[in-house]
Amino acid sequence: MDEMLSQNISVMMAEGPDHMQNVNIRLQNVKAYVSIYKSMGLQNVATAALDQFKSTVESAGFTDVQLEVSEISIGDQVFTCIKGEYYLKGVHMYFKQLWDLRDDYMVTVTVTTVQEDTTDEVLSKFFLL
Repeated sequence: MDEMLSQNISVMMAEGPDHMQNVNIRLQNVKAYVSIYKSMGLQNVATAALDQFKSTVESAGFTDVQLEVSEISIGDQVFTCIKGEYYLKGVHMYFKQLWDLRDDYMVTVTVTTVQEDTTDEVLSKFFLL
């Protein structure tokens, strides 16, 4: 059961025809942590995760990593997100990762763009059902 709690499931991945933009949507079973996340609020959870996030990205070879917690609106709903930029082998990359709790799952939507920050343009195509 513990391995199910940490399991990430990719539910969607898309890439622009020029490979300069991509989106992925993942689900993670966080049943054991939902009450903590709700009591802390996702803004505080994301802020607490920044150092570990940065360390993980740097250990993967990314450099000049800049991260911050922010918010993004889709429709009339505001979501916590981590936004950042970094370099990989000299290529400037940007990303925004939206966080949302749905029942026992953390849903993350990550948009990454290369050389130019068009993450907001990509996210503007999203809408709530």
